[in-house]
Amino acid sequence: MFTVTLWALNTSSPQGGYAVINATNNGDPSYSRFSNYEISDNLANAYEANTATYDAPLKLTSSTLPVQFTTFNAQCSSNGTAITWNTAAEKNNAYFEVEKSTDGNDWSSLGRVSSNSSRIYQFTDKAGGQAIYRVKQVDADGAVAYTGLVRTTCSSKAFAVSLYPIPARDKLTLVVSSEKALKTTGHVVDNYGRVVMDVPLTIAKGANNFTLDVNRLSQGQYYIRGNENGFEINQRFTITR
Repeated sequence: MFTVTLWALNTSSPQGGYAVINATNNGDPSYSRFSNYEISDNLANAYEANTATYDAPLKLTSSTLPVQFTTFNAQCSSNGTAITWNTAAEKNNAYFEVEKSTDGNDWSSLGRVSSNSSRIYQFTDKAGGQAIYRVKQVDADGAVAYTGLVRTTCSSKAFAVSLYPIPARDKLTLVVSSEKALKTTGHVVDNYGRVVMDVPLTIAKGANNFTLDVNRLSQGQYYIRGNENGFEINQRFTITR
């Protein structure tokens, strides 16, 4: 028998690192039972183990990790939970996906964040609440890796609102997550402050999807606003054709 000692380079996945084979027979590196063994790294590179102990560690990854995370945090804010992370290096990175769970078993995607040159990222979970967060990193070839987990005990928001797709063309979907049922009205306002559309909203407790027909609106930037019955909304969107 022999043991393999691992050293991780990072505290969050993908860690990378080194391996050393250690003898169990009083540390004798010439012990014949360990001759001609092989171990492999995560890139399927094989290393022949001719003795029970290597003088130098074996690297478990290439010289450049796809993404090296340096920070990952989640903090309460007036707008919800602010999730931030930084990277020291990125190679063939396609995008990040922020995931949320309340029990650590079932995970839901909150949204994607594209890779950028500054390597500084932020995402806001407007619903907040007590939760566990992680970031999934996706390579250009589809391979994935995850950060570690962070937990928060932020206060839940009564309402969480989002719009998609942005930019929109003919249809716009308004997503409202609510802790109570109510009726209200949203107003679509153009860049000059003029109300160009009224949107009656009958909101049920839980998740609500409303489809807005914006086909008659001209190309440009708009806002959907409202502040009635305790429901406040102020979201910007763009129409392109």
